[in-house]
Amino acid sequence: TTIYKDETKLLKDFKQYVFRKGKKKDKKAVKNIDALVDNRLTKIEECKLKSSEEYKLKSSEYHLQSLSIQSQMTE
Repeated sequence: TTIYKDETKLLKDFKQYVFRKGKKKDKKAVKNIDALVDNRLTKIEECKLKSSEEYKLKSSEYHLQSLSIQSQMTE
């Protein structure tokens, strides 16, 4: 998924706007929008955590190692 630069801020601002402007008869629509925004924010957080964990796991693969360390690893 693509995460845009200010997406979390925009989603939170939109959610506040919907709550302020929502009419009493549109409570169902407000709840649906609230659920969609919360779902997207959760996905963004998961992607951020996942990408940082993957980077940490793979980061050792990209560091140069001296020959002595490499030979110890193969033994």
